[in-house]
Amino acid sequence: ATAGTGTSELLDDYEEGVFTPTITPTTSGTITINTTNDTLSYTKVGRNVHVYGQVFIGSVSSPVGTGARISLPFSVPTGTEGSSISAGLCVFLDASSSYADTAINMTAVKSTATVNLYKDASTIAAGDALTIGFTYLTA
Repeated sequence: ATAGTGTSELLDDYEEGVFTPTITPTTSGTITINTTNDTLSYTKVGRNVHVYGQVFIGSVSSPVGTGARISLPFSVPTGTEGSSISAGLCVFLDASSSYADTAINMTAVKSTATVNLYKDASTIAAGDALTIGFTYLTA
């Protein structure tokens, strides 16, 4: 911090940890994460949250939707216009095609603790893996 009366430059929050995300198809059905590979790491510095790691899909039951939502450890603020929207990348490893990887866009959802994964939910199957690297702004 520099000398003066300002406080916005002071770091008031730092946290590291792991969390167990959930994955929910946007329309219906279920996607369950394998319990032996089910945590992601996060680092929170001020209002910036970095989420990273890999989870494996344990089972699915008729997932339907143009995508899926993955839970985050902290909520995304409402923000004005697009000020609170963040984007990131997920590498999808498809177990049925010898783990051919595909990059998938992710976008934080305002006023929730979720991120949209833009992948047809019906194409996600048991044994698939999601490798995530995502940074977003929290309240």
